[in-house]
Formats: sequence, structure tokens, C-alpha cells
Amino acid sequence: MSWDRVESMEEDSEQDYDSFEIVNLKGEKMRLSHAFLRSEQATFDAVDLDIKETPEERSQWYYFQRNFVLREIHTWIIESDKIGIHMLPYKLYEMLMNLHVCLRTYADIHEIAAKRRFYDDGTKIIFSKPVVELMVPVLRRLIKLSFYLFKSEHYKPLLLERTGLASGSVDRTNQLAMGFFIRINRLLLARRSVHMSVKDLTDIYVAATHHIIDRYVLDETAKKTWDRKYDQLCAFARHVKYWAMEYMIEPMHHKHLTEQVDMYARQKLIDSYIENIYDIVVTCFPHSYFLAEDLKLCIVDTQGYGRVKLADCLVREVKDRLLNVGVTTNDILRAYASAVDCLKVIDPSSVIMHKVCGIIKDYLKTRQDTVKNIIMYITTEKRDELTRDSKEAHVVFDEEGMREVNADFMVKEDADTWQSWNPDPVDANKGDNPFFRESADVFNMLVSVYGSKDQFIKEYRQLLGERLTSTNERDLSFETRYLELMKRRFTEGELQQCEVMLRDMSDSEAFDRMKMTPEIPFCMQGRIISSFFWPKLDTETVKVPDVIANAMDVYRQAFEDQKGNQRTLNWMNSLGYMDLDVEIYGKTIHITLPTAQAAILMKFLEKDSWNVDELCQGLDMKKSVIKRRCEWFSKNGLLRQKIVENSVAEWYTLADQPALLEKFEKRLENEEEESDEEEEPAENTEAIDALEQFWTYTKNFISNQEPVKAERIHTIFKMFASPGKQGPTIADVTGFLQRKVRANMLTYNNGYYRAVKDNLGP
Repeated sequence: MSWDRVESMEEDSEQDYDSFEIVNLKGEKMRLSHAFLRSEQATFDAVDLDIKETPEERSQWYYFQRNFVLREIHTWIIESDKIGIHMLPYKLYEMLMNLHVCLRTYADIHEIAAKRRFYDDGTKIIFSKPVVELMVPVLRRLIKLSFYLFKSEHYKPLLLERTGLASGSVDRTNQLAMGFFIRINRLLLARRSVHMSVKDLTDIYVAATHHIIDRYVLDETAKKTWDRKYDQLCAFARHVKYWAMEYMIEPMHHKHLTEQVDMYARQKLIDSYIENIYDIVVTCFPHSYFLAEDLKLCIVDTQGYGRVKLADCLVREVKDRLLNVGVTTNDILRAYASAVDCLKVIDPSSVIMHKVCGIIKDYLKTRQDTVKNIIMYITTEKRDELTRDSKEAHVVFDEEGMREVNADFMVKEDADTWQSWNPDPVDANKGDNPFFRESADVFNMLVSVYGSKDQFIKEYRQLLGERLTSTNERDLSFETRYLELMKRRFTEGELQQCEVMLRDMSDSEAFDRMKMTPEIPFCMQGRIISSFFWPKLDTETVKVPDVIANAMDVYRQAFEDQKGNQRTLNWMNSLGYMDLDVEIYGKTIHITLPTAQAAILMKFLEKDSWNVDELCQGLDMKKSVIKRRCEWFSKNGLLRQKIVENSVAEWYTLADQPALLEKFEKRLENEEEESDEEEEPAENTEAIDALEQFWTYTKNFISNQEPVKAERIHTIFKMFASPGKQGPTIADVTGFLQRKVRANMLTYNNGYYRAVKDNLGP
């Protein structure tokens, strides 16, 4: 609907009592009448007002305000979307000025005695709640423009682009526009004019400020960098407060806004970080260290805001992304260690860390290979951290034993800083020992997975024994340094047996330097252990070649002579390593093998071909062990399988495949040689693909007989092989089963394969 404009007016013309002249919000003069404003044609219902009745003496201005002024404002707001951002302050100021003139003109024309009530009614109608909601987007755009003009270094390029002004004119344009903001605020709050609610306008400022901060935090976190953002956020918040104090005129409550800017900015940064909390804590730490520092500072500044949300979100992410069968135990341990380190930065009280890591710890206890993997992880991947943190190391305590200890009677290292003491967070579990909770680090938390430190010491002692006796490379100096660091974590005497084990190694090396054994034609070193202090070592029966057996006798005699025949040696033939130079068909390679494995290869010095039964009898070894090791030699080009007519036994002979031998030699040069149990040669894709035809049988067998080892499946597959053919090797079968593990059809733990009940697909 459009109003009729006034084409001409004569000051002396007689004016109808019911009609009057007014200025619309575009500044155009027009003639209206109260009769028309009351008519159905002029009724404006686009805005639902909560005003039921109007007293008779106020009915005229009610219809004027509702059916004319409100309609004009509504139309202007709808059309304001088409106004460019750089023109918005001028257009809004123009509209408010015309609104001011319109209301003042109406009041003056009709000589309203109760002008105050007229303006009060205007506030209820013109700036009622529905109208304010329509005005919010317009004023929010204006307020954000005000801020970015105040922060002109951000807005200047945009202003140049949109207005085409010369660079020298920008500052003048900014000053002109900024002047309009204060005028607009004054017009909006004028009591004898527009008279918008102070609270409504303040709330719009607050909402716009929140939107400005939201955009800033979103832009900063979208950069995907690990740089610290806390300092920049504080500087930005200060800029927002300076702007608010500059342009929020009285009686607006700028203190209400400025007091909550810092709080809201920090809360928003916390919320933004929580959205990526798994990556910060688990995936990317320690690269995300500065983000963790930001979180700590923000949580402290906001008095614990987001603590519960952070913990709950991280627990949920850990359960969904980490604690499943597709993630290896080592990967879970790495994530566990990262979570401990990162969460101690975020929350020095360690409440969140224990809550999150407790979930991981409970899951790790369900895996059969956890114990071995933890001790390997601590003594290999985390050994540098153990050295680095040695000065701040805390003694390991059993968690159950610490529950009944009163921490108030325990002397803390920070006793001198008691004035900076803080109480436990509100989300801390009642009854938790704060000394135990706060002293926990990666080492202590990993040890806690065992349930007790005695179990950890037992496993460490077992692993130390294996490393000292079953590997060809021993780093005694490292093991000694590592044990010294471990002693700082445990009480005196708990690692005494480990000290004896290392002393045995030192004494053995000293004896090797002093012994006189010219009868031994090669270099021989022994490791003499005190069996009472050592764990039980896994050994097997092996009959070593005569040349080795004779050397052992000479070595034993030299030891007895030194000890005055008061002590003797009992050799464990299956432990230890031999360095061999192997020459086959003119090709020589240097190889280091476990004694039991080397004994098999040395049998081929006697003759070129052996069957498995003969090797078992000659070496006094199990048939399954002989077969597995002969297959390993076969894959690496040292032996090959031989078919002998009229014989059901498996035969092996010296290989005549130089290509395989050269490939094996290159691998020895580039990688550390591993034992036959750890050797993982490249998969034979063709052979593994051929085993797919047996998957239906295999999955049913594992489902009914679980758990099973790869050797059991290998035995079955060899039954399917055609007569005269070798059939799949143990490596092929292992590769086939591991393929099913990766497809989540099987699980693999501690050498055993189990069926995934819900996913035994074809």
C-alpha cells in the first residue's frame, strides 16, 4: 500500500479537522486522516502486537502509530537488505531523523497534552518485541561496521574496493561514518522521540559483539596452525572493549558489555578447541602444545568453564576413534602417553587426565598383549622422555595403596609456595588422593595399567633378561643408565635383582677379556648369569655342532680354573647368537643368526640335502620348529625345498638361486636382522590370493575352534595341496590371516586369531 503525496500546500487554506499533513520515513510530505487510519484498508497486521485495547482518548495516535508509522518502519526494514554496507549508517540515520520529525510533527499538530504518554505508547508499538527482532539484523550489521571502522586497518581495503575512493579520502570517510553511529544511538534512545528500550539496544550490542568474537575465533582456528592464540585473543578483546566504551553512549550499559567480553572470548576459544580436542590431545601432541597452554589459561580465566564438556567430549572421541579392534596396542599406548602429557598441561590438577586415561587403561587391560607392549614401549619409545624428565621423576605408588593415605600429612615439594594453593576442581572425585593424582606422569600412568608396580617390575625383569641373552646386539651402558633412572621411580631394593643381572653382564665381559683359550679357533664370548636372580628364560633343546660343543667345553674349563673348581657352567644352547660367513655357489654373505637357527644351517656342511626327520634327530629339535626355520631359509635363498621320489618326508637342499640370495643380502645391509619369529618378508600376493578359496572353510573353523594360531591353519592348508606340490608357506598363511584382520573379519592378539562374530563376511 502507498500513501498519497502532498503536491502543494497553502498556508492560509482551511484545514479539515480530521486530516493532517505528515512526513513519511523517506522525507516526503503527505496528507492523512484519522478516519482513513481507522479504516480496514489502512489496517496493518504484518506485526503481531500484544496490545489488546486502547483507551478512547488515545485511540487516534494508536492508529497513527500502528497503521502508518509501524507500516513505514516495517517496509524500510524489509528493504534495508538492498542497502550496501557502506551506505547503511547514512540511510539508517536518515530514516531515524524522518521518524523523529514524523512523531514530533504529529504531536505538535494535534497539541497532545499527554505527549509523554504518546511517546510511551510509541515505544510499545514502534519498538515492540516483534519489531525489535526485525531490527536486530539491521543494527547488528551497523554495529559490526562500526567496529571494523574503528579497527580501520581491517576495513580500509574493503572500503577502497566498494566505494572507489582514493586512499587519502578513506580516513575522512571513516570519521564521517563514525559520527553517524553516535547520532543514531542518540536518536534511538531519545525519550521525546523514538525512545527505544535501553536494554533492547544494549542486548543488540552484546549480540553483535558476540558475533564479532565468534567470527574472529572461527577465522583464527580455521588457519590450522599450532601457534599460540591466547595473547592475540586478549588483544582483540581489549580492542572490542575500547570500541564499546567509545560508541555506547549513556544510558547504555557499556560496562555490562565490557565486563563479559573477556569471559565470552575465552569461552568461545574453549568451545572451538573442544571441537578438535581429540586431535589436540591425542593425534597432534606435542605439536599442539601451545593450544593446550591456551586451553589451560582460558579455563583458569573462566573459573573452570568447559572442563566437564571437554572431558565428556574427549571420552566419547576416544571410545569412537581409538578403542576398537582395528587399532594396534602400540598405537593405543602412544595415544595414552600423548593424552597424559597433554592433559597435564591443560589441567595441572590431573582430574581430567585420570578421567580420560582411566577409560583407555580399562580397555588396555582387556588386551592380552598389553603387558609386553607396555614394557617394550617404555624401554624403547619413551626412554628419551624418561631421561628428560628424570629431574622431576615421581616415585611410583600403587593406586590402591594410596587411597587410604591422608595427603594433608605428606610433605610436598611445593610447600614453600602454599600461598598459591588452589582447591580441587569441582569435578574432582571425592576421596581421590590429590598427591597421587597430581604426581602422575606418563611413566606412572603406564605402570598403573599393570595394576601394581610389582607386576611391572616382574615384567621389566623378564624383558631385561631376554634383551641381555636373546639379542645379538646388547647395549649394556644404556641398560645401566636406564636402570639408574628406573631406581628413581621405585624404592630401594625393588630393582635389586635387575642390578645383579647387569653386574653379571659386566663380570662376563671382564672374564672374556681375561680368559686364555687358544684351543678355541674362533672368537667366543659367554654370558654367565646367576640363575637365582634371573627370571626363567625360554629355552629349547638343541644339539649344537661338535665344533661349538668342543668350544663350550674349553670355555667351561677356563671358567672353572679361574674359580678354583668351586663353580661351573651349565650352557643354555638355544640362547645366544652366531656370526657366520656363508658361501653358496661362489656367493658369500655375512649373517648373524640365533644359535638354534645357525645349528640347522651348519648341518648342511655335512651334506647338501636333509629331510626334516633327519634334522630333528640330529639336532634334537621339534619337527614344527625345524620346518618353520627351514622355510625361513628357503624364502631368503639359502635353502630350497627338494622333491625326492618315493619319499613322504620333506627335503631341503642348498639353494641355487643367487637372485634370492642377493635380495636377502641387500636387506641385511639396509635393516637390522631380526629373529625368525620377528622376520616379516614381503607378502607373496599371488600365493595369498590363492588362499581366498579356503576362506569360507577357514572362518567356520576359527569360529568353532577359536582361538587358533597361524601354524594350525597352515597345517590344514597343506592338506589341501596337490601331491608333489609344496603348498602355502607359513608366511603366506600369516599374510592371508593378517589381510582378514585388516578387513575386521578376524582379530589378532598374542599370536592367536579370533573371529569377529558380527563381521564374518565372504
